[in-house]
Amino acid sequence: FEVLPEVMMNQFGNYLCQKLIEVCSVSALKQLVKAVVPSLVEISMDLHGTRCIQTLVEVLGQQPSELHHEILAIGSEMSQYIFDLSTHPNGNHVIQAFLLTFKATDAPRADDPAAEKYSAYTQFIYSACMAYCDQIGSDKHGCCVMQRCLEKGLKRQKLALADVIISRIHYLIEDPFGNYLVQNVLKLKCEMRNDQILNFIAGDFVRLSQLKFSSNVIEKCLETG
Repeated sequence: FEVLPEVMMNQFGNYLCQKLIEVCSVSALKQLVKAVVPSLVEISMDLHGTRCIQTLVEVLGQQPSELHHEILAIGSEMSQYIFDLSTHPNGNHVIQAFLLTFKATDAPRADDPAAEKYSAYTQFIYSACMAYCDQIGSDKHGCCVMQRCLEKGLKRQKLALADVIISRIHYLIEDPFGNYLVQNVLKLKCEMRNDQILNFIAGDFVRLSQLKFSSNVIEKCLETG
């Protein structure tokens, strides 16, 4: 297993590794994770390696009870570099794979009570997005991660992130990527939070309606009623 990180980042070897991950037993997966974790961030940011880590996350998600400690180990390693991964062209896909694999919901609203346990696996992503809201939210790739957070988390995770986005609305609403986050908060259909967004827009309506990115948010307000 020691050679796996190098093979994962190989143009052709990554396909072999993906197939290997898919057929591994639980005990083999535990050994594999142990071998990969020290190089996890480097592999995740690699053009070829990122596919292997995404596959690994998906496979771990199929047996979360047996592989609980391995999932936490990967999350712990990623949490130290979450900003870099979220804003990286390859690394962000690994973060999104984590959110998709350990999702609470397919839709932005209803929660599945059984998904509460998954919040332990994804909370480090939400914490980073709240701590670095402006930086991640205004990044081309980071914006996609945060949109995924607003789609796939537990209700309390999504609303906590929504509150931070609203607190930064004066910056995000005029940003080429950040404006999409404000639109995604509107999709949550939380009346109190939508009122906060509408009140902000009302205070500067003429100017915001004439700007390229904030006008998109105003259109979304009209669509959501």
